[in-house]
Amino acid sequence: MVRADSGSRQPLSYITNQTLRVSIEAAHTTGLTTGATGQIGVTDQTG
Repeated sequence: MVRADSGSRQPLSYITNQTLRVSIEAAHTTGLTTGATGQIGVTDQTG
């Protein structure tokens, strides 16, 4: 039963870690895109 528990918990934590990693990557990519757009907008306004 101990092996079954640890075996069932590992995939769950693995899926959770993958989901968090994808979410962080998506947020990071969105941040880069927003930052680039913001810099372009500031450059356009200043220039």
